[in-house]
Amino acid sequence: MRSMTVRQADSGGAVALELDDELIVELGETPATGFRWSLAQDAASVLTSRGSTFTASKAQPGAGGIAIWRFVASGRGSARLVLKCVRAWEKEVSACATFQLDVSVSPRA
Repeated sequence: MRSMTVRQADSGGAVALELDDELIVELGETPATGFRWSLAQDAASVLTSRGSTFTASKAQPGAGGIAIWRFVASGRGSARLVLKCVRAWEKEVSACATFQLDVSVSPRA
């Protein structure tokens, strides 16, 4: 199993994985503002989500940090993964940021 990490700068790009590879998505986040990353398009045909965690950059209240999303390549094919940075109570309002990644998964060589 391989592990691949992508960040905000990789948004709009593409990755090629093999079955059982791990995809880690690291995105800047400041939960104190109410804005959190959420799945808008989960690419469930090729990826299985392993959940997300948040790591603060400083040990002080309100500090920003990194939202870390983990996925495992679980199906062959291609799909688009989309995450949006939104306030949960403002679903009708535009996202403050969008991350998208085209993912292709092939069998292990």
